[in-house]
Amino acid sequence: GYGFFPRQDYAAATALPSLLRYGGTTDLSPDSVDELIDYYAIQTSFGTGGGSVTAAMNTLTENLGVSMALWEGLLTAPRFDAHQIDLWRDRERESILRRPDDPSSLAISRFNKLLYGGHPIGWEMTAEDLDPTRLSAERLREMHQRIVCRENLILGVSGDASWDDMRPLLEHLVERIQPCPSVLPD
Repeated sequence: GYGFFPRQDYAAATALPSLLRYGGTTDLSPDSVDELIDYYAIQTSFGTGGGSVTAAMNTLTENLGVSMALWEGLLTAPRFDAHQIDLWRDRERESILRRPDDPSSLAISRFNKLLYGGHPIGWEMTAEDLDPTRLSAERLREMHQRIVCRENLILGVSGDASWDDMRPLLEHLVERIQPCPSVLPD
């Protein structure tokens, strides 16, 4: 997650999970991904905390092969569509503008700044973070390489599938996830 990287990487590391899901793959446009998810009733979730990025996929057993292939593409071959990056940036800009309008959000914001100061837990998105030099497809690819890599992977499986069915799918997924270019800092 964003907590392992310098402040200038905050927007890219924060945007990464959302843009893995909504940014398409190298083979599929974002709309095509959405159509497949709807058609096969695949449930995906991508998220981040200060120290981690999570990705999950739920599907019917009969759609396991198609679903795993799509999820693998989202994880290993993201497109980071420029339009989706702009949409994410615009939502974050709007959130920044509206932050002072909600007293409870403002109180939490001020409290976190007082309590955590410059620590990543206390960071909030700023207009500077959203600058195209800090949030671009290239920056997202750099974050992707550093975060979504083999040594950072913890993989869990549950459901109505046998190990004989799952093993080749999981081995293929793990083979496609690249080794980490460097170790994350402590």
